[in-house]
Amino acid sequence: MQAVLLAKKDIDPQGNRTIGTRTIFTNFCLLCFLDVGVLTKPDMLGEGASNARNNWKEVLEGRKHITKHGYYCVRLPDDEQRAQGVTRIETQRVGDEFFNSTAPWNQINNRSCFGIPNFVKYISALLVELIEN
Repeated sequence: MQAVLLAKKDIDPQGNRTIGTRTIFTNFCLLCFLDVGVLTKPDMLGEGASNARNNWKEVLEGRKHITKHGYYCVRLPDDEQRAQGVTRIETQRVGDEFFNSTAPWNQINNRSCFGIPNFVKYISALLVELIEN
């Protein structure tokens, strides 16, 4: 992985075209697409994981592990919800409710960094811009 990240710096020093993955939190996934970070499974951080929650908050606020296009945080259905056939609309509603009612997510001013729809909207516009250029 380190060799890939070093090659990325040589090939794409501004981070305009890079697609890759890296892990910055144990047991949780951070995907970097076009130097945009996506934090997944925020609901898996238990009540006692205050240090991990604070780390995630600092990342989402742009104070740690900085990327060119910032970070998004998404909550996906768990195994039980998928087995029950939860709809995309219901998934988005549950995600919105989670981010709006759970600390530290509800303390972050930039609300556009939460949820799949916000991520898809941003990354789509970014990809169109890259294709056009």
